[in-house]
Amino acid sequence: QRTSMRAPSSPVPVVLLGGFLGAGKTTFFNQMLRHTPLDTAVVENELGAQGLDVDMLDQRPQRIVEVLDGCACCTQRAALHDGLTGLAMPPRPELVLIEASGAADPLPIVRVLQADGLRDNLRIREIVTLVDAVHAPASARFAPWQRQVRFADRILPTKTDDHDAQPP
Repeated sequence: QRTSMRAPSSPVPVVLLGGFLGAGKTTFFNQMLRHTPLDTAVVENELGAQGLDVDMLDQRPQRIVEVLDGCACCTQRAALHDGLTGLAMPPRPELVLIEASGAADPLPIVRVLQADGLRDNLRIREIVTLVDAVHAPASARFAPWQRQVRFADRILPTKTDDHDAQPP
């Protein structure tokens, strides 16, 4: 049984997980879900119309919000707001994990969390950006990658054990 570590009236912490395409977000997301004792809700953002990453989760949280068919930072910002509004209503989770699409800009997602009706109930705790160590030099030329790295509270390198890998 999970026990709450948060006062009922305090905002639910939100961790935003970003990283450029192929950085290993879903793998890392699975690790986070396996090791948190908290009642966790998941927001999954997919560029496509089908939610593929949710099917890849080892631990299926009770509350999953899928934001499909575009980035939560721009074309699907209203869908993100609607999904988060539902999570801000009782019974609220103890933690919200947002897995942004690989092309997402984290700043507009944070701004959604600061909107009326959300800012008192949900609070960004941390922006974690995964950086593919093999492809970072090639990815660094893309604006979304640059913004993901610039706004990160924590940068975690991935694929660091792949010594023989060569970037394309």
